[in-house]
Amino acid sequence: MERKPIRQGDVLLMPIDSVPENARIAKERYTDRGLMVMDGEVTGHIHVLPETEDNFLYEGEDGNIYIRADVDTELRHDCPGQEMPDHYTFPLAAGAYVFMPQCELLAGDVRQVRD
Repeated sequence: MERKPIRQGDVLLMPIDSVPENARIAKERYTDRGLMVMDGEVTGHIHVLPETEDNFLYEGEDGNIYIRADVDTELRHDCPGQEMPDHYTFPLAAGAYVFMPQCELLAGDVRQVRD
Protein backbone atom coordinates (compact mmCIF):
# COMPACT_ATOMS: atom_id res chain seq x y z
CA MET A 1 0.00 0.00 0.00
CA GLU A 2 1.31 3.48 -0.87
CA ARG A 3 1.91 5.92 2.00
CA LYS A 4 0.06 9.18 1.49
CA PRO A 5 -1.56 11.92 3.60
CA ILE A 6 -4.79 10.77 5.27
CA ARG A 7 -7.57 13.17 6.17
CA GLN A 8 -10.48 12.01 8.31
CA GLY A 9 -12.60 15.01 9.29
CA ASP A 10 -10.44 17.23 11.49
CA VAL A 11 -7.56 14.72 11.57
CA LEU A 12 -4.71 15.00 9.07
CA LEU A 13 -1.91 12.42 9.16
CA MET A 14 1.20 13.27 7.16
CA PRO A 15 3.79 10.61 6.26
CA ILE A 16 7.27 11.22 7.73
CA ASP A 17 10.55 9.31 7.52
CA SER A 18 10.53 8.20 11.15
CA VAL A 19 9.27 9.05 14.63
CA PRO A 20 11.71 11.41 16.40
CA GLU A 21 14.15 9.58 18.69
CA ASN A 22 13.16 11.75 21.67
CA ALA A 23 9.44 10.87 21.38
CA ARG A 24 7.91 8.81 24.19
CA ILE A 25 5.11 6.26 24.05
CA ALA A 26 1.86 8.17 24.72
CA LYS A 27 0.39 5.64 27.20
CA GLU A 28 -2.48 7.98 28.12
CA ARG A 29 -3.77 7.63 24.54
CA TYR A 30 -4.03 3.82 24.76
CA THR A 31 -7.73 3.32 25.54
CA ASP A 32 -10.20 0.44 25.58
CA ARG A 33 -11.48 1.83 22.24
CA GLY A 34 -8.05 1.76 20.55
CA LEU A 35 -5.05 4.07 20.18
CA MET A 36 -6.60 7.53 20.36
CA VAL A 37 -5.16 9.93 17.78
CA MET A 38 -7.72 12.64 18.58
CA ASP A 39 -10.48 12.97 21.14
CA GLY A 40 -13.72 14.72 20.21
CA GLU A 41 -14.08 16.70 23.44
CA VAL A 42 -17.51 17.97 22.44
CA THR A 43 -19.08 14.84 20.93
CA GLY A 44 -17.24 11.96 22.62
CA HIS A 45 -16.19 10.63 19.22
CA ILE A 46 -12.57 9.60 18.81
CA HIS A 47 -10.23 8.92 15.90
CA VAL A 48 -8.41 5.66 16.66
CA LEU A 49 -6.05 3.01 15.37
CA PRO A 50 -6.69 -0.60 16.36
CA GLU A 51 -4.65 -1.56 19.43
CA THR A 52 -2.32 -4.26 18.14
CA GLU A 53 1.30 -5.18 18.74
CA ASP A 54 2.11 -3.45 15.42
CA ASN A 55 0.67 0.06 16.11
CA PHE A 56 2.30 2.68 18.35
CA LEU A 57 1.43 6.26 19.39
CA TYR A 58 4.11 8.66 20.58
CA GLU A 59 4.27 12.21 21.88
CA GLY A 60 7.28 14.26 20.87
CA GLU A 61 9.07 16.88 22.94
CA ASP A 62 7.56 19.32 20.43
CA GLY A 63 4.05 18.29 21.62
CA ASN A 64 3.19 16.57 18.33
CA ILE A 65 1.54 13.16 18.20
CA TYR A 66 3.33 10.55 16.07
CA ILE A 67 2.19 7.19 14.76
CA ARG A 68 4.29 4.19 13.87
CA ALA A 69 2.51 1.34 12.13
CA ASP A 70 4.73 -1.68 11.49
CA VAL A 71 2.10 -3.22 9.18
CA ASP A 72 -0.77 -1.79 7.15
CA THR A 73 -3.62 -0.77 9.46
CA GLU A 74 -6.62 1.59 9.50
CA LEU A 75 -7.80 4.86 11.00
CA ARG A 76 -11.33 4.53 12.41
CA HIS A 77 -13.85 7.05 13.72
CA ASP A 78 -15.44 5.59 16.86
CA CYS A 79 -18.86 7.03 17.70
CA PRO A 80 -20.52 5.36 20.71
CA GLY A 81 -24.29 5.18 20.42
CA GLN A 82 -24.26 6.19 16.77
CA GLU A 83 -25.26 3.66 14.13
CA MET A 84 -23.11 5.18 11.37
CA PRO A 85 -19.83 6.98 12.07
CA ASP A 86 -19.38 10.54 10.76
CA HIS A 87 -16.27 9.52 8.80
CA TYR A 88 -15.26 6.49 6.77
CA THR A 89 -12.52 4.13 7.95
CA PHE A 90 -9.31 4.83 6.02
CA PRO A 91 -6.55 2.33 5.26
CA LEU A 92 -3.18 3.46 6.64
CA ALA A 93 -0.02 2.09 5.04
CA ALA A 94 2.76 0.87 7.31
CA GLY A 95 5.22 3.61 8.26
CA ALA A 96 5.53 6.75 10.38
CA TYR A 97 3.11 9.70 10.46
CA VAL A 98 2.65 12.97 12.32
CA PHE A 99 -0.81 14.17 13.37
CA MET A 100 -1.41 17.73 12.19
CA PRO A 101 -4.24 19.37 14.19
CA GLN A 102 -6.57 21.22 11.86
CA CYS A 103 -7.49 24.88 12.40
CA GLU A 104 -10.53 26.88 11.43
CA LEU A 105 -11.17 30.57 10.95
CA LEU A 106 -14.19 31.70 12.94
CA ALA A 107 -15.17 35.38 13.09
CA GLY A 108 -11.59 36.40 12.34
CA ASP A 109 -10.15 34.12 15.05
CA VAL A 110 -7.98 31.10 14.16
CA ARG A 111 -8.46 28.13 16.48
CA GLN A 112 -7.92 24.38 16.54
CA VAL A 113 -10.93 22.44 15.33
CA ARG A 114 -12.96 20.83 18.13
CA ASP A 115 -15.02 17.78 17.26
